[in-house]
Amino acid sequence: MPESKLLLKALSESYREFLDPKSNKRSLFKQMLNQILSVTQSEYGFIGEVFVRNGSPMLKTYAITDISWNEETAALYKKYENQGMEFTNLETLFGYTLKTGEIVISNDPLHDTRRGGLPKGHPPLRHYLGLPIKDKNNSLIGMLGIANKPGGFSDKDVEFLDPIVSLCSAFISSLKSAEAKEFFSDTLEAYRNAIDNHAIVSVTDAEGYITYVNEKFCQLSKFSANELIGRTHKVVNSGLHSRSFFTELWTTIKLGKIWHGEIRNRAKDGSIYWVDATIVPFLDEEKKPYQFLAIRTDITQLKEQEQELSSFFRLSIDLMCIANISGAFLKVSPSFSRLLGVSTHEMLRSSMLTFVHPEDVEHTQKSIEKLAAGKATDTFTNRYLRKTDNTWLTLSWKLALNEQDRLIYATATDITDKLAVEEKLIQSRVEMEKARAKDDFLANMSHEIRTPLNAITGFHELLSKTKPDQEQTRYAEIISAALKNLNVIINDILDLSKLENGKLQLEKRAFKIEAFVKQLIQLNMASAKAKNLKLILSYDSDIPEWIVGDEIRLTQILMNLISNAVKFTPQGSIEVRVTEVKRSKHDILIRFSVKDTGIGIAPDKLEMVFDRFTQAENYTTREYGGTGLGLNIVKSLVDLYQGKMEVSSQPDKGSEFAFEITFPLAKEENHDSEKLPSEQMQQGDLSGVHILLVEDNIHNQILAKTYLEKNNATVDIAGNGMIALNKLRENDYSLIILDVQMPVMDGLTTTKNIRENLKNDIVIIGCSAHSLNSEKIACLEAGMNDYITKPYSENDLVYAVIRNLSKKEIIQSKVNKEAVYTEEFKHALRSLEADLGKDNIDTLKEELYKRIPSDLGIISNCLQKNHYDDLKELSHDLRGTFSAMQLKSGHEITSQLESACKEGVTEMVFQLVPELVKYLKILFTETEKQRSAK
Repeated sequence: MPESKLLLKALSESYREFLDPKSNKRSLFKQMLNQILSVTQSEYGFIGEVFVRNGSPMLKTYAITDISWNEETAALYKKYENQGMEFTNLETLFGYTLKTGEIVISNDPLHDTRRGGLPKGHPPLRHYLGLPIKDKNNSLIGMLGIANKPGGFSDKDVEFLDPIVSLCSAFISSLKSAEAKEFFSDTLEAYRNAIDNHAIVSVTDAEGYITYVNEKFCQLSKFSANELIGRTHKVVNSGLHSRSFFTELWTTIKLGKIWHGEIRNRAKDGSIYWVDATIVPFLDEEKKPYQFLAIRTDITQLKEQEQELSSFFRLSIDLMCIANISGAFLKVSPSFSRLLGVSTHEMLRSSMLTFVHPEDVEHTQKSIEKLAAGKATDTFTNRYLRKTDNTWLTLSWKLALNEQDRLIYATATDITDKLAVEEKLIQSRVEMEKARAKDDFLANMSHEIRTPLNAITGFHELLSKTKPDQEQTRYAEIISAALKNLNVIINDILDLSKLENGKLQLEKRAFKIEAFVKQLIQLNMASAKAKNLKLILSYDSDIPEWIVGDEIRLTQILMNLISNAVKFTPQGSIEVRVTEVKRSKHDILIRFSVKDTGIGIAPDKLEMVFDRFTQAENYTTREYGGTGLGLNIVKSLVDLYQGKMEVSSQPDKGSEFAFEITFPLAKEENHDSEKLPSEQMQQGDLSGVHILLVEDNIHNQILAKTYLEKNNATVDIAGNGMIALNKLRENDYSLIILDVQMPVMDGLTTTKNIRENLKNDIVIIGCSAHSLNSEKIACLEAGMNDYITKPYSENDLVYAVIRNLSKKEIIQSKVNKEAVYTEEFKHALRSLEADLGKDNIDTLKEELYKRIPSDLGIISNCLQKNHYDDLKELSHDLRGTFSAMQLKSGHEITSQLESACKEGVTEMVFQLVPELVKYLKILFTETEKQRSAK
């Protein structure tokens, strides 16, 4: 049969088979391939469909000749016989057609450049024809390949096979269409079920009237399907959105475009809900919408969370923002605007880097890049510009990256003030360390200077009492003047340090102001007469006799000013003027003035005279001496008093230094003058007193021993604390005088050993060349009873011994004090009644009875809060009361307690307070008895 008739028969049979609905469309391609091979007398071939996978074409066979050339390929053919085999190697003759869509004729495949080689054992390939199969749009949808026709292939074969290629195209297109229809039908049904189960669905006609709603719509809106169908969506309109919102929606979908957005609706019961809606128009043949499908998702909870987040952003005082990984702000809290003076709108148009200090941009950018790369970033700081005043604020940032949306969530804290405080604290710490180092230096200097100075001063004092001849007396006077000058310098330096560090505190003690000033004049009278100067006092007689203040510091102020006036006045006079400026019920403002006719001070030097280590001219120091600290200390002390300091001067005419200080007025004017230490010394000696002197400096050993033995004491010497402990174990002593700084074992360690290990409560008087208050506190806290500083005089040392032994005697008394106190009180009342009359005594007893409970409460409160100043004031007040009532025991207890509070001897305070409480309770009980007996 001619080839053309064979081809026509093959086409007819293939078409008839394809039209048969019962036929197997896949087996149809096998019949077609066999017919093509038979017509062309080719050995083998294939027909397949072209797919695109991962951007590259591939072939999946509908039919392929079984050319199993080994067991492996036989198994592979059998496995994919029904579902088709896939070929992806494009570097082959058939692959060339897949890549280019062109016909391939190759009658010398072995040398054909388009040939990429055959697998090992592949049947011989002598001739090859590859024909692309294209659809009506000229798209490659399949391919036909045959091999080894006798004599090879030509263009005539291509032309001859064109009808069957066209038929293959029709078959493949029909198959693809049928499979797609079946696929989409199944898929859409699945989608519809999925949408109905999880989304809110409604369908409307072209006019917007609802024709279909699913169950989800009814559940959310609280309307039934019957209540919704036939109505528009206005039935769920919440009234939030504007008319223009819905106009834009309808304009979009009527143009055949899909609309997407968020809508707030109102349910039948009035509740509000939010939906994320997508509205899809269905178009007719004229491309006009005939119905609309609306698919919605309930986002009510999401909107509520969004509202909460928005409120959190809006109300938070912290700086919060959301930015993308490029650093652009997407959302910022209003706190940014308030802090930086930049509108939210401006920030949302800007990058995080826009407002950053130029020097901080690089490390800020690196932190953002590090976070964007998925690496954790620590808190970092940068400076942000505050536009309101063009200052830079330091912000501390914390960043976190949300991997899902690739957004940066950040918070910032303004730490500008915190850094400033920290800087101040650091600076303060540095200053404290400097001050501590200076204190240590001054303390050591004081110790090193005062230790030998104590010996020099002491032996000079002893030498002066040996009746020296005239020349020796003159030498002794020179030594005395030098010692006084040296003491002034040392004290000035230490006072300056105390003033700088705020460690100098003013005492509040009543004293007679007129007597005080007159005594100062007398002290300076000798130096003034030595220069033939008149020292004049002008005192305002209206000033009250008693005021309250720090007598020692006021002495220091006036002595500095008067001695300066004497020093810088070659001739003429010095006038000290004390006047009342004003007075109130509780205090008085007094002006002190020291005016001289001396060398004066140039106007341009007046401001610097109060500076430390400074004098008006360089020659002043050379000619008159001095450290330049005196006036600085004077000014500092006046400032400590919260007073006012003034100076006026004219060169060669003189100067006037004046200051004003407000003093509290004394509560009473019947104050007892305290006796001077020298006077108290004269009332007793140290006979029978056995003293252990613990001192490492041999000169000070000799000096102290001489002082004490002159006053009839017996003295043993120990060169350090270790020796002292041994002597204390072997001997009984009345008292220990203990140097603080010693080798082997110092005074503080020795005291702790005496108190804790030896359990000995012997009186210990600490002695040190340190004059700082911290040294005294350390000694008392270690367990010492008292403390004196070097250089000390004979009076200082001996009085300290007498004072402490008398305290111990009061505390350790074995007498039945209750009976003594009771009898003393009765005797005093009888005596006063004889002098004042019974009515006055009854009034006095009633006042006493009323105040004692209050006084006991004050004492308890003072002890609990360690208010020793208040306790001292109460003791002072009671001392006056007991003195007026002639109660000697009460007067003695309160005097000792007042002194202990003033000197900070806490051990003594805690020993005396119970005695005072006992005394007050006895007075109260006795008074109560007398009141009941009436």
